[in-house]
Amino acid sequence: MSDNGRETITEGEADRFRAFAEEINRYQEGFARSGDGQRRRNFHVKSHAGLSAQFRVVDDIPERAKHGVFAAPHTFQAWVRLSNGFSVGMPDWFPDLLGCSVKLRDVPGASLLPGEDPAGVQDFLALNQPYLPADDARQLMIISTSSANVFTAPLKLIGGLGLAHGLRVMLWTLGWSARRLFLRSVATEDFHGATPIAIGPHAAKFMWRSRQRRSAVRGTPGASWRNYLRDDLRARLAAGDLGWDFLAQFQVDPVKTPIEGAYGWKPADAPFVKLAELTIARRDLGSAEARRDERLVDGLSFNPWHAIAEHRPLGEIQRARRVIYQGSARYSGRDTGPAG
Repeated sequence: MSDNGRETITEGEADRFRAFAEEINRYQEGFARSGDGQRRRNFHVKSHAGLSAQFRVVDDIPERAKHGVFAAPHTFQAWVRLSNGFSVGMPDWFPDLLGCSVKLRDVPGASLLPGEDPAGVQDFLALNQPYLPADDARQLMIISTSSANVFTAPLKLIGGLGLAHGLRVMLWTLGWSARRLFLRSVATEDFHGATPIAIGPHAAKFMWRSRQRRSAVRGTPGASWRNYLRDDLRARLAAGDLGWDFLAQFQVDPVKTPIEGAYGWKPADAPFVKLAELTIARRDLGSAEARRDERLVDGLSFNPWHAIAEHRPLGEIQRARRVIYQGSARYSGRDTGPAG
């Protein structure tokens, strides 16, 4: 990698990652046993919508960004899944992260997971938080799996991370949890890829910036107390298109913009540059076509390693995600989905 985007692989990493994947499978099995017995995703079980979309690479992007899907102006067909982050389908008022997973289709280039991933897809996974308070995969595992039980989570965080870091994670959680209680729309959220990917020879981070105004829909008449975020999406899509801009930050140096960990890069150090637009066309979420798309998307596996070489995920957390996501998809019977 150029721009100092170099990775260091430590001794025993493969064994640690396999252990993480086995731990996540046990985590999934615990939720299956305590529920209806069905094997589901490890996280992001509840979908608000599974949608077809268009991803348009814009004109006049910086020369260093012209690699992979951004090599030239082009429009890709895509699948989009908007979801809650928890491991069971909780009501929308439950304090939780939100996810946006996008799978581009008919993408030219060699797959990073040959034999598993159908050629021609590129996944971008993001959360509605600009960073995760983790320096490495072990810390992220502790933070993620502690969420299984809100009552024991503080003990697990402090026991696994130490007092100072555990308290810092709890404060971070309280911050976004309080905001989530007042959130009424997924459409107005920005989503961040907290861990870096390659854009050609450069290390980069990305985000989806919403083009919807927060004041556009103040409430949906008749909205369900359990599924009001989907009800809001239904109302917005009945009224018009939804859109997000794809923005990228390019690494400046390994100190200000490190590839390890999941902390955000400051825009003052690495300004955001618009590379593409995602558009979800107006539709009736209750139509037969929309329900068909939703069933298809909900059966897909999303993985940052469903990617072409020009957009290789970077850093230790990303390498761990490759093993964990593959194991989780096999456990739950998910598919990467059709390329076309």
